[in-house]
Amino acid sequence: MAHRAEMRSPTAEPDRRWLGLVQTAAVACALLLMWLIGVLPRAATAPFKYQDWMGHLLFYPLFTVPYWISLWWLRRKKPGSLAWAVGTGLGGFVFLMPFVPLVANHYEEPAWRLITISSGLLLLAQVIFLAGAAITYFKMPQECRAKRPLLVGGAAAGVCVFIAALSMTPPSDIHKRQHSSEASAVGTLRELSRALELYEAKCAGYPSALSALAPPGTGRPPDCARMGSIEEAITPSASNPEWRKERAGELTRLLLGRESPGERFGYRFSYKPSEPVVSEQPGAPFYLHYKINADPLQRGKTGFRSFCVSDGGTIRLNWEAPAGPTDPAWD
Repeated sequence: MAHRAEMRSPTAEPDRRWLGLVQTAAVACALLLMWLIGVLPRAATAPFKYQDWMGHLLFYPLFTVPYWISLWWLRRKKPGSLAWAVGTGLGGFVFLMPFVPLVANHYEEPAWRLITISSGLLLLAQVIFLAGAAITYFKMPQECRAKRPLLVGGAAAGVCVFIAALSMTPPSDIHKRQHSSEASAVGTLRELSRALELYEAKCAGYPSALSALAPPGTGRPPDCARMGSIEEAITPSASNPEWRKERAGELTRLLLGRESPGERFGYRFSYKPSEPVVSEQPGAPFYLHYKINADPLQRGKTGFRSFCVSDGGTIRLNWEAPAGPTDPAWD
């Protein structure tokens, strides 16, 4: 019996060359994944809040757990441990195949290049890890592969760890700010459009500049040079007078360019009237049509989409360029 055990023990040993390859690939996967995750915040935009960095430090390393588990099992050089290595490699591969390209394609130039390169290296290391572990496992004698169910358990564990880490990761404030900026841009366009329609009803045309919508100075009556229609255009359903006053002040600063001219919440607003109308009223010339564009200062960072509104009040959007009259309407 002892003689038979001695005869079988050398054959039960995994191929050391393949084992070394698997261990190296496992370390590469873990390090590349941690590096990729560290790149994402810097590639997206700055500055990040303290909580964002804490979230990355606390939760993202969980993605590397399957690789460290595999390394620990591989050091034991047993059939069951190799089955776990194949299983966790398979689980990580199944998850990373759709996830990593999706992340890489989300970012704009030049960030996507760095992320795409690191993502490609990660997937290559993942393929080497999975292939090496599988070859090492199936090269072992038949009697040493009785723990094949561990492959299923390892794969399930790998997928579960990845999904758990992803679900525990706090949502990025970047996307919240981007969507908030888009909503603010659309709201501003609606208010400007209402103010322009109020102006047109009193002056028989649209102004040459948005500053004509601002309130007149103290003691000066409204006229077509300074109508003050922006105050009337603020959400009529808003019952809080303090909020309406604050909002009117924000829009007045935007109209008069007292801060960054025409810039607000990561968007640049531009007004273009067309088809002048002859008139001798204060504030002339007036126009038959207008168009206001709202474009992100940095597409993909301060906002994703461009918007525009024209006489008629329909807001339209475009994902890649300034919006125009042929673009789809905002729902």
